Amino acid sequence: MAIIITIVLQKGMQSGLQQMIATPIFCVFLIQNIKKHPQKLLDTLATVFIMNLSLNIVITRIAFVPNSHIIFLGHVQMVSQYGLAALVVSVLYYMTYKDKKIKMCGLVLLTVFTMLTTDADSAVFSALIIIIGFIVYKFKLYRVFFFKTEIYMFGMIAMNIAIVYLTAVNRTIIPGLDFSGRRFVWQDALLNIKAHPIFGYGIDGILLHTFWTEWSGGGFNYAHNQILQNLLDGGVTLTISFWIMIFAFIKPAKKIPEVKYRVFVNSSIIALLFVMIFDSTTLYSYMYVVLTIIHAVPFLCTEKSIKEKCGRIEFLQERKR
Repeated sequence: MAIIITIVLQKGMQSGLQQMIATPIFCVFLIQNIKKHPQKLLDTLATVFIMNLSLNIVITRIAFVPNSHIIFLGHVQMVSQYGLAALVVSVLYYMTYKDKKIKMCGLVLLTVFTMLTTDADSAVFSALIIIIGFIVYKFKLYRVFFFKTEIYMFGMIAMNIAIVYLTAVNRTIIPGLDFSGRRFVWQDALLNIKAHPIFGYGIDGILLHTFWTEWSGGGFNYAHNQILQNLLDGGVTLTISFWIMIFAFIKPAKKIPEVKYRVFVNSSIIALLFVMIFDSTTLYSYMYVVLTIIHAVPFLCTEKSIKEKCGRIEFLQERKR
């Protein structure tokens, strides 16, 4: 849908090729291989995350200016997404295979440290949500995260809309809401959306302007909110398509029989949807890593139960001999 809208409105695809072509292909690759080689793929992703996060700590301190919002991994705004993907990979791997405990625990500690020490509120809050999910699992407070995943999706969409409304539309209810200048970004985004509500502008089709772009020059195509980003990129048409896609990714979660996996999936989707309130996730590929893994969890549970059942049968047959 994004490709069609962009080509029609812009008479071609001048930019945004990563969003429209590279990332979807990467997503298909993940979906295929997580069912063919789940353990190998998760382990490989964990290795990549460990290497990049380790290099980020060292090279950022050596080569980048402090407090510049630019680090080895890129802009600090993507750390919440990157960290969430790393946590989802490491936790699911250990839950499923009970293997490489030192490696996976090391990745979790490295990820949480990066998220908590990065100058980005969304990264800190995302890490806290995952930590809360761990506490819920550890102390068996399952009811907090054991409702249908769709309920959390619709609840987070409502929270997203409410926060944008209270911050950028009606500021009389809670006057102090600003979220690090996002108010100005959201206000300009809403003005542009109002002008083209049905089909938007296509990918990278409009630049947002705030008071600080008058000093720095130019503008930027980053709405700091996924729903607003969808509306800018493709209007109501693309926004509906996007959330149908999200629903398709999380729909298999209702087939998950085990409590710990249901808690894992629901806390992961809540964290991802929380990130969407303050950041635009479609500009990076990490959202699709999380969604692909969530989509594959029922398959991994089935595969695990089959292996365990076969193992018990072999054990009983061996005892009979």
